Amino acid sequence: MTNNYFQLFIDTGGTFTDCIGIDSEGNQYRQKVLSSSALRGTIVEILSATTCRISDSWNLQRDIFKGFSFRLLGSEDREATIASFDVSQKLLTLEAPYFNS
Repeated sequence: MTNNYFQLFIDTGGTFTDCIGIDSEGNQYRQKVLSSSALRGTIVEILSATTCRISDSWNLQRDIFKGFSFRLLGSEDREATIASFDVSQKLLTLEAPYFNS
């Protein structure tokens, strides 16, 4: 039986939180996120009322966003729930119509 594990080191600041993960083989993973728990990306193409293609710097290996909230900057009163995020295609799909396609 192998012992697979991650050591996590987190430094939360006023604006950004720095995260470092070290796996059981010594590989290091670094990520800087907003301390508000928000991730920022840029919509590069709206494909339908529920799907858009984005540009991001998240370095994700798999979809972790199902069930998370989505909102456009400046639209704090308008929120949607994420259905899925296709990491390889950079496609964000929401559970209900959100975009004017």
